[in-house]
Amino acid sequence: MTTVSVTDGLTYGIRLVAVFGVLLTVAAVLALVGTNMVTTARTYSLYGGGTNWGQFLLGAVLSLAGGLTLYAGSMGLLYKVIADGVQRGNSRAV
Repeated sequence: MTTVSVTDGLTYGIRLVAVFGVLLTVAAVLALVGTNMVTTARTYSLYGGGTNWGQFLLGAVLSLAGGLTLYAGSMGLLYKVIADGVQRGNSRAV
């Protein structure tokens, strides 16, 4: 079994944390903008209220996109970690 040096491990880890930070930021912005649009789609007035359905649906789609971005990005990073480990093990075994 081969070992990974401390500097290689730290470099790889810091790079993954940076990628996950960017991914989390994009997903959070999408979800927050979408949630804000959904919660402000209902209007109240003296003579009754109404719902801006276009804003409501767009906000729901943006919130869903934020959640899916986080999920897909996390699965992609997990796949990358596994694939990099297999590639490194195979290259050292030969």
